[in-house]
Amino acid sequence: MPSDDRRRTAQQIELTVGRLESLSSLPSVGSKVLDRVIRQAPSVSSLAPIVECDPALAARVLALGSAGGMGITPGRFSLRAVMDRLGAETLADGLLAVRVFNPFGMDAKPAEQAGKHRRDMLLHSLAVACCARDLAGMVAPAVNADLAWAAGLLHDVGKIALEEVMPKSFARIVDLATRRRLPSCVVEREQVGIDHAVLGRRLANKWGFPLEVLLAIWLHHSDTEAVAQILPAAQTARIVQLADAIVLRSGIGASGSGGGADPVALAQGLDIDPNRLQPVYHRLAGAVQVKAELLGIDSPNAAAEYCVAAHEAVVRLSGARRQLSRDNEAL
Repeated sequence: MPSDDRRRTAQQIELTVGRLESLSSLPSVGSKVLDRVIRQAPSVSSLAPIVECDPALAARVLALGSAGGMGITPGRFSLRAVMDRLGAETLADGLLAVRVFNPFGMDAKPAEQAGKHRRDMLLHSLAVACCARDLAGMVAPAVNADLAWAAGLLHDVGKIALEEVMPKSFARIVDLATRRRLPSCVVEREQVGIDHAVLGRRLANKWGFPLEVLLAIWLHHSDTEAVAQILPAAQTARIVQLADAIVLRSGIGASGSGGGADPVALAQGLDIDPNRLQPVYHRLAGAVQVKAELLGIDSPNAAAEYCVAAHEAVVRLSGARRQLSRDNEAL
């Protein structure tokens, strides 16, 4: 693509991504939310475990918290604390506004590939979150483990957004990055003139993410060591960068990248003994499996279950409206 065309494409993509009000979740995650909002009385305690494991839901919660003027202190940050301050009703209303990933408009084979890749990206994000939380206490000074979890979970929001606004081009980028064994951001810049880290920073800024999370999203493919010397908040980005490298080596999920940094070198840069990484690798698969089962990622009937839950939600809403109408008539 000529440079002028690539520049115009990049500008158009950035504008389109900047208009997004939320990302989308897998149907299995949407079913879990509907179950806890429609079939049960919504509560923070029932919704929090789902939100904490899904990038789209977590991003929505942080956006709601920012819009509500909640000041976030890095040392005391947690997604659960933001949800507690929002309250159950506001939280439920906000989560119901999150879209569900819908490949149904595609042809059968592209739809199947898109669904599989979104599942793999979710597994990758979960794995980076688990790993970042594990690493947070190994650095000096220690980083808030909940902040590291959120940064790891959300580090690829720009990639999710890129897939949502141009799914066919994104599929081509993933294929090229995998075959050429290159980080996807390199191929993204070649193909469309902008990468997911820049797009993610745009969303993180729009939605009011904590600075540490924004920097992790923006810098996880950059020289985080140099940045952290100037900006201490980038220490979380360094942890996420190491976690990302470990997860790529572990083979859990897939991020759409064909290459990655050396975990040993990154660990040494953080003054972490590389021998301490082995237990992290060993714990990782089990930790991710627990979270994946919570979200029902591998449910064979996820789309059908979501449709049933959505239909039930519509029926209940219709009943509530009829009751409200009768109550108004009785006044």
